[in-house]
Amino acid sequence: MLKIKAIGRKGSYGLVLVLLTSLLSACNTASNSSTDRTSNTVSTSNQSDGHYEKMSAGYETSYSGADLALKSKPSPSSVEYESRLGFRGADYQSPGLRAVFETQQPDTAQYKNYSDNPVKQVVTEPVSTFSLDMDTASYANSRRFIAHGRMPHPDAVRVEEFINYFPSTSNEKLTSITGSPFSAGYELAPSPWNTDKVLLRVNIKANDVNFNQLPPSNLVFLVDTSGSMYGEDRLDLLKESLKLLVNKLRPQDKVSIVAYAGSAGVALEPTSGSNKAKILAAIDKFEAGGSTAGGEGLQLAYKMAERGKVNGGINRILLATDGDFNVGINSTEELKAFVSREKEKGITLSTLGFGD
Repeated sequence: MLKIKAIGRKGSYGLVLVLLTSLLSACNTASNSSTDRTSNTVSTSNQSDGHYEKMSAGYETSYSGADLALKSKPSPSSVEYESRLGFRGADYQSPGLRAVFETQQPDTAQYKNYSDNPVKQVVTEPVSTFSLDMDTASYANSRRFIAHGRMPHPDAVRVEEFINYFPSTSNEKLTSITGSPFSAGYELAPSPWNTDKVLLRVNIKANDVNFNQLPPSNLVFLVDTSGSMYGEDRLDLLKESLKLLVNKLRPQDKVSIVAYAGSAGVALEPTSGSNKAKILAAIDKFEAGGSTAGGEGLQLAYKMAERGKVNGGINRILLATDGDFNVGINSTEELKAFVSREKEKGITLSTLGFGD
């Protein structure tokens, strides 16, 4: 648990842990005001469902071999992103607000509503606990809406994920905290809305980790090959992404592959990272077609992870899909309960989204 204690003259100041940002400033200046794997907490506007995960000693959710391999390439700049989508400069003609609203089609995606965090008196509640997981999906998802001439769903816009998407250009010096997997920096300033109060900003950054010093990894690629995955931005992109990850594998790492569509099957038994040709050949065989028996695929993936389990290593399933399961286990609560039980056995899960 991360504990941050309030300081100051008793009775004079109430310190509030905040992130000095807003949705509008994040949208307009995202490329200039950014943070690199930094967790900034907002007392007044940060979105939360009231559940915070305490940091574990292993801190496995941020330091698996798969995570580092996937994040080894910096997030694209806005210019690079626009170039990929093929709309920039004279090539892109804005449809105008009227056209945007008139041409919008019903969106089937579902987003959970998060209420704003209340303002708390740190004199009475001096401890703040929050997750150090870094999410960035909201920014890319919102750009997807805009690129298709649509307004993002309000619950799809999450300020902290906009900020986390961009690498930091800040020169702020952070102090390493002994025995912790992160460094921290602090700034104290007068409150702009109450001269009797001050604001404390806490900047948290995960420590850099040497990939080659990580313990051996046992990875299971769980790949959605259903009919909806057909396309360059779906299965084709997924295959290219997995190939990049495979090229980062070390001899001590191993990979299994499970594919699912109308049913699930093992595409590759546990294979050493030194045998990249065999792993890449299995990935090249993926073809899209059928329904989405994700529940069956997930259960089979955990069996494969257990078969290749590395004691003291990183045991993780990478689920790559374009949407929800529609065959077998498909309710959110059932899936959460299943994944939680398996996590207690030392096997964790990451999800990778592809397509619209």
